[in-house]
Amino acid sequence: MKITRFAAPLSALALAFAATNAQAADWQTTYQTTIGDYPDVTNIIEFVVGDAWSGNASAYSASGGQTTNLGTTWANVPSAPTGSFLMGLVEDWSGNMLMESAAPAGVHLVLFTNPGAAGGNGGEAWPFATPEATLIEAVWNATQFNDQGSWETLLTFKDSTEVGSSWFATAGGSFNVVAYSTGELIGYGTVTAVPEPREWALMLAGIGVVGWAARRNRVRGSADPTVGCAPA
Repeated sequence: MKITRFAAPLSALALAFAATNAQAADWQTTYQTTIGDYPDVTNIIEFVVGDAWSGNASAYSASGGQTTNLGTTWANVPSAPTGSFLMGLVEDWSGNMLMESAAPAGVHLVLFTNPGAAGGNGGEAWPFATPEATLIEAVWNATQFNDQGSWETLLTFKDSTEVGSSWFATAGGSFNVVAYSTGELIGYGTVTAVPEPREWALMLAGIGVVGWAARRNRVRGSADPTVGCAPA
């Protein structure tokens, strides 16, 4: 039994395998974030555009005065993130954040925004209808205590018309970090979304099987003496 008998089934299987992995894969989002001469940005939550993708409960921190790489692996998701919306907190330039059940005083809500959005380059203090204090409390309680009501508040804000997709940083693009109590631009960065290494291996394996099957078919066709001959 020649192995070439399995070329077509293997090819079909590989194509189905590649399609399945393209629809549900693990994607790594990375935010290379540079904060200026300000305090650390903490309690950073990541929301991404997609099929009901929610926020990441593991809050990040971006250090003041340096560049920090933030990121999440989104497991078994239908597609690569096309956009993202990050919220965090930063203390007042002269204040201190204290561990307490209520969000500390003197704290600003920070958004990682698309530079093309209204106010995305700073200079505009709090351009939203939702009170900033409401969102500061929600970010604090969601990240510190995983409070479900706070998560709902943040998701409602993220999905609202007052935010809109224009605020979302796009994968492969840039973003600004703005403290919106004052509209002050405190940092900037770039965002990328790439498959996890194992997803690359799986996709390359699928492509390899397709290529192998096609080559076997070509070799078999060239070796068949009846191919291209007129009937006797």
